Amino acid sequence: MAQQNNYFLYTMLSFFMVLAVGMGVAWGMAYSDAAARDAELAQARSEKTDADASVRRLNDEKTALLELIGREGADVGQQNVPDTVVGDITTKIEDPRYSNLSAENKGLEPALDKAVTDRDSQATAANSRQTDLQNKNDELQRTIKSKDAEMQVHQGAREQAELELQQQAAKHSEQIDRFNEEFVKMQDTLENLQTTHDTYVTETNRRVTILESDIREKRAALQALRRELFEQEDISFTTADGVVSSVDHINGHAYVNLGSKDEVRVGTTFSVYVAKHGGIGRRNTRDIKASIEIVGVMGPHLSEAQITRQDLHRPIANGDPIYSPIFTAGLPVEVAIAGLVDFDGSAGSDRATLLRMIVNQGARVAVQVGDAGEFISQNGESMSEEEATDSITSSTRFLIIADLGEEAADDTDDQTRLATYSEIQINTGKLQLEAENHGVYEIGLATFLEFLGYTKKHIAWRRGEHFSLVLNGMSRPLMLPNGAKSRSVRTSIGNRTSSGTVSELYTTRKRPRTISQGHVSELYK
Repeated sequence: MAQQNNYFLYTMLSFFMVLAVGMGVAWGMAYSDAAARDAELAQARSEKTDADASVRRLNDEKTALLELIGREGADVGQQNVPDTVVGDITTKIEDPRYSNLSAENKGLEPALDKAVTDRDSQATAANSRQTDLQNKNDELQRTIKSKDAEMQVHQGAREQAELELQQQAAKHSEQIDRFNEEFVKMQDTLENLQTTHDTYVTETNRRVTILESDIREKRAALQALRRELFEQEDISFTTADGVVSSVDHINGHAYVNLGSKDEVRVGTTFSVYVAKHGGIGRRNTRDIKASIEIVGVMGPHLSEAQITRQDLHRPIANGDPIYSPIFTAGLPVEVAIAGLVDFDGSAGSDRATLLRMIVNQGARVAVQVGDAGEFISQNGESMSEEEATDSITSSTRFLIIADLGEEAADDTDDQTRLATYSEIQINTGKLQLEAENHGVYEIGLATFLEFLGYTKKHIAWRRGEHFSLVLNGMSRPLMLPNGAKSRSVRTSIGNRTSSGTVSELYTTRKRPRTISQGHVSELYK
């Protein structure tokens, strides 16, 4: 509403301003024309004044001449007009009685006549100029009256416009006053609302701060209780991926019920559990008795595996469950890694090896906390904190916690390494928070490798494959010796008995078993 009134007011002001400018231009033009007329009138009046002065001078001269000839007050007249000076002189010149006039008397009359003639001519010219001047003056007066009439019309219109403008201004002033009153009321209301809002925001922020502090404390307590619960109860949240179908202990092979339809890959490793286990995937790995690696996919639900490690007291048997933390039949699995990765005892990081083991088994790494404490992707590309935390979702199975440098920090004074450890711990904490929010299971690197069935320095061999050795630029085929057999079938090449110590349970030496005099682990009592 206020904008419409302002628009109308500005429109009226613009109209009256244009009208005033037009009237000013018209009045200026009329004024300019009147000034020109006044200048002409002033010039005509000046000429008339000059003519009147000439007439007066001539009249004075005429009076002097009439006095000189003794005819004061007589009419000059014209020739052949009796009772006039000119007529009488003409008559006397023609009358013989006056023939005895001297030459001077005869010359005086013509001079007088010429003077009278010149005077009459000048008077006539002056009268003509005065008439023309009067006509011009009359025309100028008519023009002035016409312009004055027009100016009166414009003046009336201007006065009417000014009156309407004053009325509109008064109306607008009333509206402005009313709007100002409403604005003051609204401003007071707004100030009250702002004060109420500020008070509410301050109180809310105070409560939020208290609640956030309480949440942080409760979250920390919950995390501690959760970790303590996991450590004490070691609850299992997963199931076996498959079972051992049959075992070939002679060749060190096992067969499992996973195959091409389960999307199992050659090179995938599994941990083998005892049949009567206390739970698959628990932190306590005492139920794991062996590790196997798939070396061939033989059917839709059948694969051949090589036994890479097993407990001789608990050999692999048919029906033993197998488990891999990064394998799920038909489903891709993703994990996250945090910390320094070193598990083979050699110098340098084993991150590339761990990534290769994970990727080769069909899983992927969603996010990592790298060796410098930075967030990186599976390919080593840098990630922002937001991208890293968003990568932890309900689809992430494990957050693998490697070395966070907590123990190493106590043994070094290197500020650069301490800063790196601190960055690793801070960013790992951010991933742990997201993992907790999404129910992601947190697991140590050693336990993960145990679940994975990892063994150091083992060779996976499949039947029909051959190895070669490159010597002097030439590739020579090599054969792997098969147990205690010779290179020729059923041919002995000597005593293959180990010179080391063999358990009395499995030795073939003919001597009595010895009884240990040391302490036996509580696990096997």
